[in-house]
Amino acid sequence: MTNWRASTMAVQHCVLGLLLLALSAANASAAQATPPRELLLENVRVVDFSDPGAASYDETSLLLRAGRIAYVGAAARAEAGSDAVVLDGAGRTLLPGLNDLHVHLWDEAELGAYLAHGVTTIRNLSGMPFHLELAARIDRGEVAGPRLLTSGPILNSRGPNLQVNHQVVEDGPEARAAVRAQHAAGYRRLKVYSNLSREAYEAARDEAAALGMDLTGHPPEGRRGPGVPFDKPFAIAFEEVLDDGFETLEHVESIAWHGLRGRQDRDGARELARRIAAADVPVTATLVAHHNLYRAASEGAAFLERPGTEWLNPVIQAAEAPVH
Repeated sequence: MTNWRASTMAVQHCVLGLLLLALSAANASAAQATPPRELLLENVRVVDFSDPGAASYDETSLLLRAGRIAYVGAAARAEAGSDAVVLDGAGRTLLPGLNDLHVHLWDEAELGAYLAHGVTTIRNLSGMPFHLELAARIDRGEVAGPRLLTSGPILNSRGPNLQVNHQVVEDGPEARAAVRAQHAAGYRRLKVYSNLSREAYEAARDEAAALGMDLTGHPPEGRRGPGVPFDKPFAIAFEEVLDDGFETLEHVESIAWHGLRGRQDRDGARELARRIAAADVPVTATLVAHHNLYRAASEGAAFLERPGTEWLNPVIQAAEAPVH
């Protein structure tokens, strides 16, 4: 726990990247509600990824004006106004802020780790009331952290995938009431989960659309027992949800499980990908999570000691340790 605390708290006291330096400057005063109109970053390394060779430019300058890149190079210094905020990048590489579109944020102390790795927007998909308050505090500049987008509590029905942090709904009236309550609480994104019954899912989907809430989550499968139902179809076919207005579908392994019924079928996977593309439904692949599932299964307890775990919340590590 000491290593994790030291790693996360160090973010508040030292700069691990130029991006974090800029964010710290912008959040230095809670009274400053908006970023400076002009921000001049000097002595930075810029990589041009639009160039096939990814050309890099050392000890250069970049001018941000009203939140957009205005000039790079000598012109940046020449065009900067007298009231521009100037930061010395000390030769560090300048990167755009990264978006992590599927996280589970359990504690405010985790925010520093995202900033330290250049992540400036996170999309939390297991909402709790504290997330709404935390997002507002970040927006007001009271807490240094990435922009926080959050769903409400996960909607699920009883079944093999039900977890303790899920909001259980079994039928249409319960689902509609749950969606209305989430909307009234301030959530604007609904996450649905695998075991939702058809009645509960369709009611939640329709209520969310009526309230203008974004719909995301696992492709609902309907009621089922443990394991893949090889001898009969899922209660809700994967193809049925493709036209339901999902903002994103989450987890490539959930899609393969549902759409391919667990089969290792390359041709079937290609056809499934074509159907998803034709429906124009974005997918948050969470490939790192899929990879980690494989590693956890093959490495067992050693997986918990892998490099980088010093950044993880020790409470979550302790909770997951018995699984491995």
